Amino acid sequence: MNTLGKHIEYLWLDTDSEHYQQALSLRYALFFEEPRLPWEVLFDADEHNSRHLAAICDGELLAYGRLTKRDDSTVKISQW
Repeated sequence: MNTLGKHIEYLWLDTDSEHYQQALSLRYALFFEEPRLPWEVLFDADEHNSRHLAAICDGELLAYGRLTKRDDSTVKISQW
């Protein structure tokens, strides 16, 4: 529970889930919309080799991070 008494769920997202689609929209708005880059820029070489972690509260996406394994001891966190 957070300080407001609401339950926050942490979920690994499947790429066909509604929350993953919300995360894509959020990532685009935060990182790529202002410089007017195409939507396809979201799908770089790491996108499908990464795990996608989200914090959800009352069905709404609160936070998101993309984790990409670099080697046996290193994970890169990006676009969060």
